[in-house]
Amino acid sequence: MSVYPILKSIADDMEYDSDLPEEWRARDVANFSRDKKLYEYQQKAMKNAALALYLYYGGKSEWRDEESPEKILERKKAFLRRYTKRDFSFSPDSFAVRSYEKTKSGRRGAANPIFPIYAPYLEIGREGFGYENFINRMGFWMATGSGKTPVIIKLMAHLERLKRARKIPPCNILALAPSDHALSHIRRAADDFNAAAGMHLEMRHLREFGKPENALPFNDSARVYYCRADHLSEERKEQMTDWRDYDNGGKWFIFLDEAHKGGRDDSKRKAYFSLLARAGFLFNFSATFADDDDVYTAAARYNLSDFVGDGRGKRIFRAASSFGSRDHSGVRFPDFSENDKTRIVLESLLAIAAARECANAVREKTGRADLYHMPLMLTLVNSVNTEDNDLLRFFRVLQNIAAGDIDKTMFAEVKSSLATDWKNGERMFASDGDESQTDGDALANMTVAKLRRSVFGGDKRGALEYQEDARKKQIAFKLKTAAAPFALIKIGDIGQWTREFLRGMESVPVREGGGDWFAGLDDKPEISILMGSRAFFESWDSNRPNVINFINIGTAKQAKIFIAQSVGRGVRIAPLPNKRRRLRQLLQSQSLSPDESIALESVSEEIAPLETLSLYATNKNAVDAVLTGMNADEAQQPFVNLGEDLFKLNPPPDKNGAPMPFLVPEYGDTKNGKPPLFCAADSALQRLSAYADAASNSLLLAACGMSLSQIADLRAVSNGERESGGGEYSLDAMLEMIRERSGQAQKETRGMREMRKDDIVHFRQMEASLPQNELEDLRQKIKKVAKGGDP
Repeated sequence: MSVYPILKSIADDMEYDSDLPEEWRARDVANFSRDKKLYEYQQKAMKNAALALYLYYGGKSEWRDEESPEKILERKKAFLRRYTKRDFSFSPDSFAVRSYEKTKSGRRGAANPIFPIYAPYLEIGREGFGYENFINRMGFWMATGSGKTPVIIKLMAHLERLKRARKIPPCNILALAPSDHALSHIRRAADDFNAAAGMHLEMRHLREFGKPENALPFNDSARVYYCRADHLSEERKEQMTDWRDYDNGGKWFIFLDEAHKGGRDDSKRKAYFSLLARAGFLFNFSATFADDDDVYTAAARYNLSDFVGDGRGKRIFRAASSFGSRDHSGVRFPDFSENDKTRIVLESLLAIAAARECANAVREKTGRADLYHMPLMLTLVNSVNTEDNDLLRFFRVLQNIAAGDIDKTMFAEVKSSLATDWKNGERMFASDGDESQTDGDALANMTVAKLRRSVFGGDKRGALEYQEDARKKQIAFKLKTAAAPFALIKIGDIGQWTREFLRGMESVPVREGGGDWFAGLDDKPEISILMGSRAFFESWDSNRPNVINFINIGTAKQAKIFIAQSVGRGVRIAPLPNKRRRLRQLLQSQSLSPDESIALESVSEEIAPLETLSLYATNKNAVDAVLTGMNADEAQQPFVNLGEDLFKLNPPPDKNGAPMPFLVPEYGDTKNGKPPLFCAADSALQRLSAYADAASNSLLLAACGMSLSQIADLRAVSNGERESGGGEYSLDAMLEMIRERSGQAQKETRGMREMRKDDIVHFRQMEASLPQNELEDLRQKIKKVAKGGDP
């Protein structure tokens, strides 16, 4: 059975501007803050969310009374029928919560520990708790680095507006995230949004829910509660919060960041989240949905394949030395010999050394230090303190290179095979025509001494020495003949590793105030290698990774999630500050200054290794986990930009042998600064006028949260600055529309002018997501039409 976002396909079949009533549409969907706009795919996510909410709630004309549990369940069943009608192979019964767990053979197994959590709140059906109980949800399957947080904030504001217009129930909003770092990120995004928006999202910790207010709320403010997802439990401790204390009858709109979490404790928490939102709605955000029902209920998809295929992330290269050729990617690999593992480690070191040489060449050639990043290798392990310790093997190869003790024949063979692989290997998710890999001679000219200089920071051979930080969480390694550390291990407890594996190595004391090498790693280009357990990897963002080594990862579901998460964190790219697309797409976007374009075009031969993330694995478990973790995304066809090479504006007609100018209207605000004319049905306008006439300014200020300028706008509409012919809106919807348009000005035509190059650009963003043969067929059809003929 094919698993795909059913909810997204339902929303994609609807026309946002015609199928969605005006009062349901997200306001000013493109703008987020004073200096940030939503990308096209983020806007699409917002629009699909608005459409899905309308499909779930839209049958009720105005929300005034609380719904009974029976009515809520009826609404959920109607929503679930949309899924089964869309895809007859979709089986809700497979997602029912039963009192027992199924074994692999499908038989009845042990008691399901999740079942008793639901029992006091939901009605038990034939299959236990049927999936209709949990269908009030939508997912946002968006790659790491694609900008989920602005969508979260904009959607919160949209919910608040729908609540005020009485289109949805007045549920409270709760943001949940797995760490303090992630919650801080959401709060900072809310601050950015508040500085420019008419609405103020006021962030409060969940523990403040239900407490009396000490002050009047902000004008036009909306309360948003937040809590760490892993602090919700069924007990009260210093850090833990009993979710039942905040049940609120299940009337929550819950935003769950990093929704892919799924261990036994996390599965229990997912039950808490579903129950807290049982009379509201659950919004799941993740780069790596691992459960089928999370994919089915996704309203938006811009996952890793889309993100990389669209040129917003590095190309992904799976090294043949670890994964075999693409033609053999389906076979089961035998485990590697000791010699194989040494060669894989050496090849990964050559790859990062060549990438760092390219970065230095780019800086020297342009004289600019802000182009791209200084490449970094990540070596990620399941556990650093294990008997089968391939991390130790990796470390021993480092020691040998540092000391100059390396097999020259092996070095030459590995370098040659990597050069061939770089030349012929396929990049995952790369856009059509965007798969070239040039190393700028960095790899061809690589020697052991150059590798040592590029990776270790010193030309001369020597022993390694190490330093420990005071908290026993990090170890830095330095070549004795170099000035600064080049490698860092960051793990939970380094004591055992130090005792067992660093015996005999010289320990150097850390200078006062030093020791936290991981903090600000982007500003420490001398560190070229970061080793660590999988635990450290979340809540860390950087453009720097260009090589990832996977060691001892395992094959469980959590390993699959970790692989996709770590690869997603490794693909970030920024050729220039805040310009987050690969070079080819940046040059096409025409968003660069002439100086920036000239600088980047001059180094186009050197940047391919900087725009590539190379993946290596040193044992069969890690190979299997990487392949399993990425096959789901790989099955999705990436978007290919068809661009100006196929779509062009028709040339203007001739007049007396000379081309006529293509004229476009130019608009500006009216001089009187009045807001746009308000349009609604006659009966709706009469209700609005009656309300405005009866309400004093003080009442409107206190009861409706309107500012003085919004009240003046309401009075103007009531006194005739309006026209009939619009929708039959409710009173609350019209008050919200007046709030939104206050501060806007009417537009007037200032005249006509000749079209400039960037006036019409939509054809440059035309994309297709198709298999190669269908894509080529589309190209031929477009070319046939472009040649013209019978009009």
